[in-house]
Amino acid sequence: MGVVVAPATSWGHAALALVRASGPGVLALLEPVLEPMHLGTWQPRVPRRVRFRDERGVFDDGLACWWPGPNSYTGEDLIEMSPHGNPLIVRRLLAACVQEGAGLAEPGEFTRRAVVNGRIDLLEAEAVDVACRATSDEGLAIARAALEGKLGAFVAEVRERLVASAAELEARLDWPADELATVDDEAVVSELERLAKLCEELAETANAGRRYVEGATVTLVGPTNAGKSSLFNALLGEERALVHDVAGTTRDVVESTTRIGNLQVTLCDTAGERETENPVEQAGIDRAHHQREASDLLVLVLPADRMEEPIQRVLREQTSDQDPVVVFNRIDCAGAKVPEGDEIATCALTGEGVGLLKQAISDRLVGMTPKTRALQIASVRQQEILTHTGGLCIEATRALSPGGPAVSSDYVHEAIEAIDRLTGQLGREDVLSALFARFCIGK
Repeated sequence: MGVVVAPATSWGHAALALVRASGPGVLALLEPVLEPMHLGTWQPRVPRRVRFRDERGVFDDGLACWWPGPNSYTGEDLIEMSPHGNPLIVRRLLAACVQEGAGLAEPGEFTRRAVVNGRIDLLEAEAVDVACRATSDEGLAIARAALEGKLGAFVAEVRERLVASAAELEARLDWPADELATVDDEAVVSELERLAKLCEELAETANAGRRYVEGATVTLVGPTNAGKSSLFNALLGEERALVHDVAGTTRDVVESTTRIGNLQVTLCDTAGERETENPVEQAGIDRAHHQREASDLLVLVLPADRMEEPIQRVLREQTSDQDPVVVFNRIDCAGAKVPEGDEIATCALTGEGVGLLKQAISDRLVGMTPKTRALQIASVRQQEILTHTGGLCIEATRALSPGGPAVSSDYVHEAIEAIDRLTGQLGREDVLSALFARFCIGK
């Protein structure tokens, strides 16, 4: 792999920017670009004051630090350059590096090189991405746990126990007369069931984890004049959506970002639903239907003083598969029906029930994750692999009695290979090593 270069800070004006270049011989390659301002030689991991130069001359000054491989982020020779944070300067520095033979890095290429060169595994690489994108403190904590090796330690423990279970099954299969097995079938089954539970419990944290990292989309739907826009404004704490007594005022999806509990939430107000022959209003209703499908959670807002309207029954049926939070708004109006079940009574104008609604939204989005859980994930890939691994463990337990150790062992080997995909390792030889370690000398 050759030398690549890319900005490590986002585009825009700032006091400083950071530009990375990585690859074999990067210091020699970029020597024409980096003009030290003081005598001396480059020392590993010691910043130097430099002038940045191209074919037109010096265009900025700043700092540069040389990280020789393999003790760098990428495992290769790496230079981190800090010019002033003007996009014009950054572009010129990148162009100067490219002029000397560096290539522009692809997205994630520095972290990819770190994985290829053994500096980090796939779990840590995903954590780097999570740390960059997290929208909440909980999201940052998920990344921190993985970067500190806690997720890797969990995976390593599961793998070690799977290898031990596979070794037990191999002993039954190939050397039954030598009595190499150390526990009975019931103990093997119990261990595999425990491992399945561990994997499945961690996999179940992924949905909440992703919302802590990426945020969530919550959409208000309901009939016309249910007070959706007023409730939208009350949840935001500002007048964002137009409110009027005329039915059909909202014609498009109105979005705004806020925080509800510990989550970043994109709140969406949609057109009120009713039978209409107005093509513009119908287009707004169609957009509301599309927005429903793109949402993490629906809030079905119903006017508590008009509960007999047929459209309300229609909307309940249409949204039932998405399990919405149901709100009885306008609870202050004459003839308003008081909720008898899990519905939440609100008055958007006075703020009554808005706090309860916020709590209900937070609970629906992330509340199923135990607050005391030390480890969470936020990756679909990790979730799928952990779920698959847990399923293979259960299949192994079911196969042990009717199919014997041969079929059960195959499932456990598949589980080891599945768990190895989390970190990028490969796996069957470790099982053999664990098995033959039980042999006496000379056997």
